Amino acid sequence: MKNNILDQIFLCFLLPFFGVAQPPEPPVLPPFKEPSPPNFHKEYNGIQPFPEKEAEFPGGIKALMSYLNNNLVIPLSVLEDDLQGKVWVKFVIEKDGSISKVEILRGLSKDCDREVIGLIKTMPKWKPGYSSTYYNEHTTITENLRDTVPVRSSFTLPIAFKNSNYPILPQGYDTLKNYLTSNLIYPKRALKEKIEGKVYVKLLFAETGEVKDVVLLKGMENCPECDKEAIRLMKSVPKEIMTANDEKYSPKPFFFNTYIDFKPE
Repeated sequence: MKNNILDQIFLCFLLPFFGVAQPPEPPVLPPFKEPSPPNFHKEYNGIQPFPEKEAEFPGGIKALMSYLNNNLVIPLSVLEDDLQGKVWVKFVIEKDGSISKVEILRGLSKDCDREVIGLIKTMPKWKPGYSSTYYNEHTTITENLRDTVPVRSSFTLPIAFKNSNYPILPQGYDTLKNYLTSNLIYPKRALKEKIEGKVYVKLLFAETGEVKDVVLLKGMENCPECDKEAIRLMKSVPKEIMTANDEKYSPKPFFFNTYIDFKPE
């Protein structure tokens, strides 16, 4: 009996140390909120290789070919060397239709490559490509978007330089170049300030092969006197030098784009 009393007393001392543990209260979690989808139109800037709707030049492919034919400038160095071939150029059409990242994939000459780059950079805005998926360039996974959005895309073009498209001059292009070099009157202000650059002109040939007009394509903003001199100079070329004598141009008129290079000595 005495031992039972002692045992009970001993248990009373132990219970406070070995009581039953209570489970901790669960943490309070914030209410679940579904994440909103990312705005790919603003956030995704990769180039889409296969947009569902391809980017398009205003007016379509025929309008693009017309733009290239009407605005391609032929350097005199190409005519002198009777150079022909293609320049392959690649560029990016941005989401707003503007042109960026122009690069030559396969060139023909420094002069040709330079003129092609300028031609592409000055194109009007395209209609951008559209897609409801986008290509993740880091994981090569295609993910779905909620809406069709404009995307960046690339385009590759061959620009042809064919001697069959150039007017054939009776005394050759060496004679024309020598005449232009010898008769160029450098504007005094441009010479004093050492202004240099190129004035781009379009030569309009009549059915007879004679030049009937010279039109300014692109002048020098810092030298309007140079623009006037370039037009005066081209109009002053004698008929025996500038008259095209190839039957393929008759009986329809044609044009030819080139430039006058202003470089102070």
